[in-house]
Amino acid sequence: MDKPLSVAVAAVILEGKILAIKRERGDYTGYWALPGGKIEQGEHVGEAAEREILEEAGLETVFDSYLGIVSEVFGEKQFMLHVVELEPSEMDVSSGEEGEVRWIDIEDVGEEKFIPSDRLIIEKVVSGSGGYYECLMEDSGDGHEVRNFELKGRGFQD
Repeated sequence: MDKPLSVAVAAVILEGKILAIKRERGDYTGYWALPGGKIEQGEHVGEAAEREILEEAGLETVFDSYLGIVSEVFGEKQFMLHVVELEPSEMDVSSGEEGEVRWIDIEDVGEEKFIPSDRLIIEKVVSGSGGYYECLMEDSGDGHEVRNFELKGRGFQD
């Protein structure tokens, strides 16, 4: 297994809605996801999340808080998903080459075709108490399935 890939995952929430992107490439083509991407060399987590939201949604944001981390293993890949909350400057977003971007009511996330681990991140890390989670994803043949999503450490204190 290669070294884990560090990824900034952004929860951008406004008026009870969360920003989501429908992926057009990679393992999760056709699935809705929390926006985000690789943390570049020399970049801090908050900076990476802000950059990714600007690239994927054309939306200026400001770092608000670090919510938690998810260690996700999927086959021979491992990702360290740093989940942060960003404050949006407005509601206007634009879709780009990564996929369609739109605001989804947080209560409706379960009804959309979301990446299974992202749905749990919204439920347990974003809307829950944050913390450190370990996630095991597997290819079920029909798609991707979460085999385990377990809290291993409590959330952060102010």
